[in-house]
Amino acid sequence: MFIKTVLELNGFGHQEFEGGIISSVVPPVLNSFRTAVRKLTGKTPLVVGPGIKTGINILYENPRELGSDRIVNAVAAYELYGGPVITVDFGTASSYGAINEKGEFIGIDDDFNSEKGMAAMKGMQKLAQSECYDSNAD
Repeated sequence: MFIKTVLELNGFGHQEFEGGIISSVVPPVLNSFRTAVRKLTGKTPLVVGPGIKTGINILYENPRELGSDRIVNAVAAYELYGGPVITVDFGTASSYGAINEKGEFIGIDDDFNSEKGMAAMKGMQKLAQSECYDSNAD
């Protein structure tokens, strides 16, 4: 009901959707959302998880430990801006990501005191000196 209500409040009919994508780092809600989207739209949503082909090469020590939210952030950022690009997600826990010019997720440890974190910070400094997207501009 929540999804249907949000759609209706924003002027969308469920018939307008061609598909959906679900990214969740909370496994217990995954099946509920998949079922809700399927019932509401008649479409089976794509679920982001281990093994899905995203076009982003994940250069992370253990890619299966990387949350699907971070993968989705990386794919969206690279698709919109190319690389190098960073992602910052202020969710329940703040997380950061870095995608290089080749479209490879090189990651950032959430602890900037690590070797990878420091390397990523240097990359962010370069990025900060380049032209940035202004989210307030229309």
